Order: sequence, then structure tokens, then C-alpha cells
Amino acid sequence: MTPTPPRKSAETKSKPSASKAAPKKPAAKAKPETPESSPRRPLIALLSDFGTEGWYVGVMKGVIKGICPDADIVDISHDVVPQGVIEGALMLSAAYAWFPPETIFLAVVDPGVGSARDPVLLRAHGQWFIGPNNGLLGYVAQRDPDSRCRILCEKKFHLPHSSSTFHGRDVFAPAAAHLAAGVDPDDLAPRSVDCFGLAASTAWYDRGTVGGDIIYFDHFGNAVTNIPEELFRKHFPGPDTRDSINVHVADRVFTGIQRTYNDVKPGEALAYFGSMGNLEIAVNHCNAHEVLGLRLLDKVLLRKPTRP
Repeated sequence: MTPTPPRKSAETKSKPSASKAAPKKPAAKAKPETPESSPRRPLIALLSDFGTEGWYVGVMKGVIKGICPDADIVDISHDVVPQGVIEGALMLSAAYAWFPPETIFLAVVDPGVGSARDPVLLRAHGQWFIGPNNGLLGYVAQRDPDSRCRILCEKKFHLPHSSSTFHGRDVFAPAAAHLAAGVDPDDLAPRSVDCFGLAASTAWYDRGTVGGDIIYFDHFGNAVTNIPEELFRKHFPGPDTRDSINVHVADRVFTGIQRTYNDVKPGEALAYFGSMGNLEIAVNHCNAHEVLGLRLLDKVLLRKPTRP
């Protein structure tokens, strides 16, 4: 019978010598923090006609930080033309889709501050909008059939001793900050109200014509209309329509909707759908506002050419 070899005890197992120690495994790297792995800080985006040289914008930010220190604040623009409600409405509608969900937009273009117009909280497109109910939020509301507008009527969420001329500081900034800090929207604004729209903010179609208005001039003098590209495509389908359509503005007619400025020579006018998604009028390398003598609320009409 072959004898069974004795088992080695734990003490008899060979051990690496000190001079030949087993290499240590590198420590596992910590996973980088991502938006999915950590809660996002509340984001408040500001839009106003206050300009950037005075103290108004800074004070609103101070009020927000005093109530909700964790809030991140982003400036969309404070260069809306003074009292330019239509311009502000267009800027807001062009900006909101590029922000994360649940962003709080604080918009103040308020020529009727202190009057009967209501301060409101609007829920639309998965975002929050705070401002005066004077049409400033109307363009955003019109694009969401499920939007809901409520009055910021709870005084305990306003600053004490509110003035009648600076609701941006005393009403809107505190409301945005309390919302960012987790206050229930129904507590902030318990009563519903219709969101006031602007007649000039809606393009139309009638008997072969798409029509709208110039509602904004950008920094380069390009004229932005309220005619969205989807309205054009709906009523003028087909690959060749874009090149043959006539664009009537003021006393001028342009043929074709271009894709880029360089589709025409320097100094020539053109129509195109810009980054806001709306029809725009420009002059290549020039200021269309000055060169063409265009004005706010000038009518713009799109029509197919008449057959001879």
C-alpha cells in the first residue's frame, strides 16, 4: 500500500521572502462624480431689461443667495430693449429649451410694475417661469398646451415692505429663491390665472399666405420674425418650395429662403430660418435694420409666386 503523503500545515506553506514581496494591487480609482450620481444644485436663469451698469441685477442676485445659498445663477441677458416685452418674450422662448429640466427662469421686463398686472408663476415645458403677467411669458405658454399659470399672491414669500417700483427685487427674486429652496409651488402661488399672451407673438396662415411680424432686431441688425419654420413647412411642403417662395417685407420682395448668409453676395438681402427657429431678414455683411429701414412690427408675408 502506498502511504499517503502528509498534508502541509498552514505553517509549512512557502512564504515570499522580504526581498521578493508580492506586488501590491493598485488602489481602485474613485469613480468620477457625474450629474447622475449627485443631486444637481437648483438653477435660476435671469432675463431683464435692467442693463448691466446699474445695481438692479446684482441686488436681485443678492436676494436670491440670501434665501437659497445653494442656487446657481445664470444670466441669459439684461440687454432687452427697455420696456421691450415682445423682445423679452422672444428671447425667453428661444432660450428655455437649452437649459436643464426644472430650471427656474426669472424674467423681468415690466413697464407696468405696480399696476394691476399680476406677478405669476408659470409651469411649462418641464421648467418654471416667474415674471409679470404682461405677455412676457406668453410666447412660452402658447407653445405648451398643458402649461399652468398661477398668481404669486402669498405676501409671506415677498420681501417685507415691498416697493411698488422694483418687483424684480421684492417679489420675483424671493419667489424664485423660495422655489429653488424647495417651497411647494402651490404654497407660493395658490390661485390659477390665464397667462396673458401677445397678439404679435402669433404667426398665421390664410388662403395661401403665411404671415407674421418683425418682433426683434439682434445685435447685428438682423430682423427676427415670429414665423416658425414648422409653420412654413406645414403649409408649403416640398423640396422646391423653399427656393421659389416670395418673402414680402415692408415694400420689398425676396425670392427664396436661403440657408446661410453666403448664399447671397455681400450687401444683398436674404431671408433664412435662424438659430431661434424663426424666419429672419438680413443683409450679408450689413445691418438690415439700417440698410432696409425695417421697423418692429413690420408685416412679413410668405407666398408662392403667382402663375403667369
